[in-house]
Amino acid sequence: FDTFLERCPRDPVAEIGRGEALMHLSRYDEAAVCYEAVLESDPENRAALFGHGMALFCQGRYQEALESVNRVVEADAGALLLKARLQEALGRCAAAAECYTTVVRERPDDTAVVSALAAILAHLGRHREAIECCEKVLAADPSNLAAARLRAGIFEALGEHEEAAKAYERYLDLVPGANIQIERRLEAGRCLQ
Repeated sequence: FDTFLERCPRDPVAEIGRGEALMHLSRYDEAAVCYEAVLESDPENRAALFGHGMALFCQGRYQEALESVNRVVEADAGALLLKARLQEALGRCAAAAECYTTVVRERPDDTAVVSALAAILAHLGRHREAIECCEKVLAADPSNLAAARLRAGIFEALGEHEEAAKAYERYLDLVPGANIQIERRLEAGRCLQ
């Protein structure tokens, strides 16, 4: 890339390609510089804005990443998903929930996004909505451990112990070797008596 960029300075395609390559090498600060070079001449370049946001995100520079991503979010579900994660990293859970909700409307079958929404809703105390999300995930992917565990924990937090017990039983049925571990613990407890 460097040789090409010496011959064709400020080539946006090459700069973006170089930025992407540097991202794969975990050289996020250098990648950010590549995207910034493109943005100097084309401030609305969506690929550069998104890449710049990702590079800043990977450096833990969440507020700056959010500012970059906000410029590209309107028509891009991937950018909106990044915005949701940035809002979450900044502790802005309600804003993250709004972003995840929008993405779920566009991608209702994306169980990873629905799971993320469930977790953030549970964190916000919107338990019934979170349970609905977990059930949607489990309907599409009955072996989803995270959704099964979250659902059980929410029932427990709500004090719905009967439902929590059933949900934990379902979760433990999914965990490889869980029943064996429980039986071993019970046996160990009997040996100590």
